[in-house]
Amino acid sequence: MLTCQLLTAQIVAGKDDVEERNFFYSDTANGEFAFGDYDPKDMIKLEDGSLLIGTELRIHFPSSYKSPEKLDSLYWARHEIFMQKTHVSSGTVIKLNPDMEKEWETVFSEKRVEKILKTTDGRILIVGEEVTMKYVWMVELGPEGNIIRENRYTYKNKVTIANAIIDEHNDVYLLLESSHIVPVKTRKDFGKRYFYFFRDSEMNSHIAVAKVNSDGKLKWLKPVDKRAQYIKFGHELVVNNELVFSSFWYSGFEKDSLIEGEKAVQLSKSGKRKSAHNITQQYMLFFDNGLVTITSHSQGRLLLFRSGAVIDSIQISSADNDVRISHAIQTPDGYLILAANHDNNRDYLLISLSPDLKFKKYWTYPRDEYNEICGAVRLDSGETILVGKCYRKEEGGEKRLVTYINLVKIKSGAE
Repeated sequence: MLTCQLLTAQIVAGKDDVEERNFFYSDTANGEFAFGDYDPKDMIKLEDGSLLIGTELRIHFPSSYKSPEKLDSLYWARHEIFMQKTHVSSGTVIKLNPDMEKEWETVFSEKRVEKILKTTDGRILIVGEEVTMKYVWMVELGPEGNIIRENRYTYKNKVTIANAIIDEHNDVYLLLESSHIVPVKTRKDFGKRYFYFFRDSEMNSHIAVAKVNSDGKLKWLKPVDKRAQYIKFGHELVVNNELVFSSFWYSGFEKDSLIEGEKAVQLSKSGKRKSAHNITQQYMLFFDNGLVTITSHSQGRLLLFRSGAVIDSIQISSADNDVRISHAIQTPDGYLILAANHDNNRDYLLISLSPDLKFKKYWTYPRDEYNEICGAVRLDSGETILVGKCYRKEEGGEKRLVTYINLVKIKSGAE
């Protein structure tokens, strides 16, 4: 029977209910100071309560783009310093101690970090993509942030990574997006037709799942959709003891009609395709006696599904009628669904599920600045720490929006 929770399940947190910590990136080059952008991508907890946060980092120095009167040796010396400090799109991994104080940071120059994974024996694996999209990569990090090894994987032409997950056997599954080479392309300019040979398709037309072991060895790589006339973006990965589920969004034209939707593909652990079905307007969460999904975008009421059947619902108070789901984490007393409530500035939103998959209550935290939830962990103390991407207008200088990391420790109320 479909049920709907009452609005009294809502808990609105104030400043006294949380402890916050913000992390900005800044640097100097040739005497010029600049703020960069920290874009948090993932967060995990280590056994001692420390945190690892993966980020995307961008920073530039406005003076580096100014044209000099002459290109002398002094200019080139300054230019070299600017280039050493500039990051177009690099990845970093930050370690924070249990008091949320920074211990170290490892920077992957022009390599974006997407996911942080932890093996059952405590090894740390970082997964990301190279900015030119020549390959995706996985490294093992040592306890001080040192790189122990790196493995690279390619697929078709330009390849990016949409998601990654690790199972109970320490096998890693990568959800890949890739363009392909078009043997002949034509383009008409100013009444003339031009032919181009072996050019990139310039869009993600292939979706694939790769399986690698924790030592980085590729076990298999299976395409799940390679229709050339569609653009596709990978979303989620879910694994259980026997199956791998991947989801992706697709859009294309057939006979001048727009065709778009969301699809879930089921593979065996050996890579054999089992099934595929549309899950339009649903977001994959986890596997619990069936694939559990939730309404991906709701104007108030969220529906929870198991194997495609509605099992519960909850009404979310939202002045803008705009609630969006991020992902879920498992807790000792069920699950926490991470979401964003677009009231005001995209408030943080946590929705708790009981072990029998019933909505319990939800917790929201309005902030003064625009923010977006990116991840959360549950501490042994029962407290929850969430990480968000936030924006603040820079004072002076360019007066642009600066992206920074916002950590929120919830003292109570989100269980």
